Amino acid sequence: MATFHDQIAAHEAAHAEQLTMSEHAQRFAQVCRDAASLEASRRRSGLPEPTPAPWPDSTWAFLAEQTRRARSRG
Repeated sequence: MATFHDQIAAHEAAHAEQLTMSEHAQRFAQVCRDAASLEASRRRSGLPEPTPAPWPDSTWAFLAEQTRRARSRG
């Protein structure tokens, strides 16, 4: 028997399959912004760096590019 968590995960997976590429990109970008915000909050609060580092270099490059674009838009 599926747990409530499994039912929610199945529903979310079915919904994700219906998203357009643009919607997927928007969700991914939001997740990256949220993760960057959490990392900045950890640093401000003086928490140590997580071990191992949570994101690969490609993610940091993506976050840097998103930051650059956001700043250029004003």
